[in-house]
Amino acid sequence: TIINHAGMCASCHQDVQARFNMASHHPLKEGAVGCTSCHDAHGNKQATLTSTNTLCTSCHQSVRGPHVFEHVPVAENCTNCHNPHGSPVRKMLTISQPMLCLQCHSLPNNRHGQTGATANGTLLSAAVLRDCSSCHGQIHGSSQDQHLRY
Repeated sequence: TIINHAGMCASCHQDVQARFNMASHHPLKEGAVGCTSCHDAHGNKQATLTSTNTLCTSCHQSVRGPHVFEHVPVAENCTNCHNPHGSPVRKMLTISQPMLCLQCHSLPNNRHGQTGATANGTLLSAAVLRDCSSCHGQIHGSSQDQHLRY
């Protein structure tokens, strides 16, 4: 049984509470999780388990490793890409694809077809116009492909 103290927590953490009203959020207001599902009210503000990833994968088991090919940001901390309280972007991503991926990855021209040029003359890759995860589906890690494709 989830004991939801969200109202009490929100009296101080209004910015966090507002995130649970965004389109993509953990089901706090639906009653499936509470603040203390992830936070120790009497401890520090960090997650209660040994790491954020351990906490996240206790529910999100399908993305738990170990994987032969690890995606480094995923292995470091789930919050490198996801905002655990909520986001206007689907899957609680901090920003939309492909911009999230392009913060760390460049688009190699030999692998992503060129579709034209922008006004300032820089080439525009077709990959910019779609979700990276449509091809790189195993973004959390893969046991088969070093480019996290399958």
